[in-house]
Amino acid sequence: MQIRRGIERYGTIMVPPFGRIYAYEVDGMGHAAAMDDANVPSLLSLPYFGFVSPRDSVYRATRDFSLSSRNPYYYEGKFARGIGSPHTPRGYVWPLALVVQALTATDPAEVARVMQYLAASDVGDHRLHESFNADWPESFTRNDFAWPNALYAELVLSRRGKPVTDLVRPGDVRPQ
Repeated sequence: MQIRRGIERYGTIMVPPFGRIYAYEVDGMGHAAAMDDANVPSLLSLPYFGFVSPRDSVYRATRDFSLSSRNPYYYEGKFARGIGSPHTPRGYVWPLALVVQALTATDPAEVARVMQYLAASDVGDHRLHESFNADWPESFTRNDFAWPNALYAELVLSRRGKPVTDLVRPGDVRPQ
């Protein structure tokens, strides 16, 4: 409980127009990083790990910030938009972050949109890579990166019993 209180007291910051959000990191000297990274754990993944409800107001504001151009690692392109990382080239979206976005989404339309981005990232090998260029998915990093594929399987299993209109296998659809 002390850790949670510490995070709520020292690990949140005001970022207009979003309001109070969780900081990515703080230094104990009053400085904080307002960003999110594609790796997990991430701020986007907080409900996935049971830290907060996906409907928590600070989390919602954090999510809105993380999935916006105010996050320095959020990228938009012709085929996808999502969170990237300082560890890969600018403009490269991570399927891992897209899967976490879908796992923590409360809106079925958002899940459907993310599934389209994941499908668009397939270059014919039917695997999710570490990251891909949001404007040119054929340019990607780490051919063998099992983590997003395993999490994708969890996403598909978590959707069982829900409408399948938002479930798309990578390779099924490529937005024009």
